[in-house]
Amino acid sequence: MKYIEAPNYSLDIARLDPDNCLFLAGSITGAHDWQKEMAFKKYEINIFGLKASFIECFNVFNPRRVDFDASDPNVEKEQITWEYHCIHHCHHILFWFAPETLAPITLFELGSALNES
Repeated sequence: MKYIEAPNYSLDIARLDPDNCLFLAGSITGAHDWQKEMAFKKYEINIFGLKASFIECFNVFNPRRVDFDASDPNVEKEQITWEYHCIHHCHHILFWFAPETLAPITLFELGSALNES
């Protein structure tokens, strides 16, 4: 499986089976890098009783990017476009709300995902 960080468009996302895609939706600003922890840490995932990480089971889409210049409106637009495109491609979305943030964008994403189900 693949690990895709924003704003990576180097692979054709449409070619990936949405049933095998997981989007990591949740707090970024003011929160620790829980996305990489979630993607790579081994958890007890019920796949024939095996211990596996999400990265082994899904194509994981991580919206947290290494360089994000909030003062650049082009970067902001690129980020929003990437997230919208990827979250709507994935049939699986994991939401995490960091207790230290209000996460208004994550709340919006949750509402949008619930509206589609």
